Amino acid sequence: MNMKKILFLLLGVMLCLTGCNTVNPENINSGNDKTEAFSIVTSFYPMYVFTKNITDGIDGVEVKNMTEVNTGCLHDYQLLPEDMKTLEKADVFVINGAGMESFMDDVIKRLPSLNVIEASENIELLLTKSHEHEHKHEHIEGELHNHDEDLEYNSHVWLSPENAVIEVKNITSKLTELDPKNAEKYKENSEKYIESLMQTDEELTNILKDFEGKNIITTHEAFDYMAKRYNFNITETVQTDHNQSISASKMAEIINKIKSENVVLIAAETQYDNTTIMSLSREGNIKIAELNAMVSGNEDYKSVYNTVMINNANALINGLGN
Repeated sequence: MNMKKILFLLLGVMLCLTGCNTVNPENINSGNDKTEAFSIVTSFYPMYVFTKNITDGIDGVEVKNMTEVNTGCLHDYQLLPEDMKTLEKADVFVINGAGMESFMDDVIKRLPSLNVIEASENIELLLTKSHEHEHKHEHIEGELHNHDEDLEYNSHVWLSPENAVIEVKNITSKLTELDPKNAEKYKENSEKYIESLMQTDEELTNILKDFEGKNIITTHEAFDYMAKRYNFNITETVQTDHNQSISASKMAEIINKIKSENVVLIAAETQYDNTTIMSLSREGNIKIAELNAMVSGNEDYKSVYNTVMINNANALINGLGN
């Protein structure tokens, strides 16, 4: 009997101890959906690539791309319910800005306290071709009223390594403010990545030295910043998205421009339907160079920007061959 009483007492003590150990306030979900990690959400692939390089190897920092990596440019992107759920859990949202994320007014309205990093801040923006023409025309006509608020800027700033460096610096600067405990690690990664971007810039300058002053036609206003950086000219942009064809008269106009302005090639983007461009190439007897605007890709972020830009430069040079 005594032995049984002792066993019962020991069992009771063990149960009490076990019960006490299960009550740990630190392990209880308080109801806040945010994870313990510092959560960074990026708007689309270029911002994802830059941010992942800045945060590479830092424990407790999570980077998630809001859109699928094959989404492309966000000009007409419509927010999905799951996008808002993702942003609700974010500590910070990294965007390109310059008009790329047209949905931002809605995001700010619904999540006014969300920290937003605009990577393109302080970059000198180019006007889109149509608005550039209209702006010049207004000055010629001598109109005095200001239309700057109606102007549309080219948001593809990342396609110049010089601008990519500015974007990386902007993202880094804001992250160090918002997550100071990892500030030194952000800076260290950023400096290393910027060094690689500057090396890529030097390599592109060398590759494209014989491309200076050349005239090309593009299918999307993505490469204007690259053209400005490396001193070649985009004389015409032929929009080929949404499977739109161009009229016979427009085709004839472009072919005349190819001949009269000594256009050396057509730069077509890999993610668009290029049926129209192939017809233009045949009619105008001109080569096509396939370029990548790096608006989509995979999870391999470390050197993808450098590789894409070098491949773009080589594609332009190769397009000059007979």
